[in-house]
Amino acid sequence: TLTNNTNTLNVGPSGGGNKTLTLNGGTLTNNGGTLNHNGNVIMSSGSFNMTGGNFNIDPNDGVSGTSVASGTDIFVLSSSVNSSGVTGGTMLFNDPPFAGTGRTFAYTGSAGNSNWAGNTMRFGGASGTHSSTATNGFNIDTFAGGSSNIQLGNVESNGGSGTSRFLSGSVTSSNGFDVGGNLNITTNSEVRTLSGGAPLRIKGNITNSGTLTDLAGIAFNNRVGTIAANTVAQTVSGSGTFQNALSSPTAKFSSLTVNNTASGNAVTFSIGEVSISGSITFTAGRVDVGSANDFVFVGTATSSGTTGYLVRDATAAGFMKRTHPGTGSFTYRIGDASIYSPIVLNFS
Repeated sequence: TLTNNTNTLNVGPSGGGNKTLTLNGGTLTNNGGTLNHNGNVIMSSGSFNMTGGNFNIDPNDGVSGTSVASGTDIFVLSSSVNSSGVTGGTMLFNDPPFAGTGRTFAYTGSAGNSNWAGNTMRFGGASGTHSSTATNGFNIDTFAGGSSNIQLGNVESNGGSGTSRFLSGSVTSSNGFDVGGNLNITTNSEVRTLSGGAPLRIKGNITNSGTLTDLAGIAFNNRVGTIAANTVAQTVSGSGTFQNALSSPTAKFSSLTVNNTASGNAVTFSIGEVSISGSITFTAGRVDVGSANDFVFVGTATSSGTTGYLVRDATAAGFMKRTHPGTGSFTYRIGDASIYSPIVLNFS
């Protein structure tokens, strides 16, 4: 058992390294101190608690031989570990892996779910400037298999504009990129959903001062074990770039899913015009993009849904727009503040 309340504990040489910290049946608790670990972390059983303080991890010192080996996951948390005591504090990953396809954070096993509400996970630190050729940057996978997943708390992408310093979700579409708190993208930093990978599933708000690249979709819903509706209103804001491709983007988003039963506007976009190139699923909840802004379907983008819709009333200067590629019907899922009034056009 190791409990750190106010002290600073350093493991390995400062500035990154390849030391391994293993939790196998014991208890690791950080209540307000600072734990600096230069290497990778493997938690296979036991208990991990964090109510405050800092847990700083750096697997990359800029040299292949003294960094964590290529292809090695940096922080592996088994679902067998009791981590229900993670309710606060900040976990910082200073650098991405030196090279390869190793994940920065991975939830494994099939023993159950975890929810780290109150914790903050930051990717990219002020002292994290070592070069990297990691295939997917700071890559995270929050889905262990079956119905086991971890919902992270607040997440911050702070890697800057260097090579391989973007934050990305799982490479597997059925796995996870689950954020239960807010997502903050700092200036010159990037969050990326990977083509063919998992969508970003978020319960909180998105603030983008850098770049949000959506190649796999963004879902405004909630998952702790099973996917369900959010119940608290969400916002998307920021002066950063929203794009559906790494080069020559055609829209701000690839695909969107809205399943939020909050009263009033469930998801509010404050980023000007909102455009999608793939699909939007209005499962539940009103979507607001601002009365003067358009919602645009680019190319053959599609729409489906149940009770959700875009707010468009008599005072709105903006429109829901689609250029029809040929014959067929299309449902414009719109309404005002109280009534869903879809319009169906059938081109023949």
